[in-house]
Amino acid sequence: MLVQRNWLDQAAVLARLDDQVAPDGVVAIFGDSSFWTATSPWKEAVRDVIKTFLGEERRAGSGTFQHHNRPYSEIMEESPFDQVEEARIPVHRTWTTERILGYLYSTSFAAPHHFGDRLPEFETAVKERLADFSEDDTFPEENEFLIRFGRRSRR
Repeated sequence: MLVQRNWLDQAAVLARLDDQVAPDGVVAIFGDSSFWTATSPWKEAVRDVIKTFLGEERRAGSGTFQHHNRPYSEIMEESPFDQVEEARIPVHRTWTTERILGYLYSTSFAAPHHFGDRLPEFETAVKERLADFSEDDTFPEENEFLIRFGRRSRR
C-alpha cells in the first residue's frame, strides 16, 4: 500500500490502513529531501525569490506549513505497522529552469494561485536568479530517496 507522506495525519491513515492491508501486507512511506530545506546554492536562490514574493513562512494550502518534529519511522512504530525498515537510494537529477518552475507550481508552497497577477513577475525573477548559476540551463541535484517499510508484528 502506498502512502504519500505529506499533508495528512499519518497516525490516523496508518490506523485506517490496518483494515485495508492484507495481514502479511506492507505499507511504504517514501520521499526525498525537501526543496524547501535543501542547501544547494541554486535552490537557496530560488527559495529566496519565493520568500520575496510570498513572505518568509512556507505556504501550505491556504495557510502556512507546520511540520512536526517526529520522524516518520517513530509514528509508524506506534501504528499497527510497527516493524519498520528503511532503504536509502541516492538520486542524481539534472534540472532545467522549466522543470524547476513546473515542480514549484506543483507544490503547495509555490502553487500559481499564491502569486495571483504577479505570477509572470515571479517566473521572470526565478529565471533571472537561476541564470546566475548555469550557462547551459542545467542544475544538478544530489538527493536521497528514503523508503520506510512498515509491517505488522507477528502476533
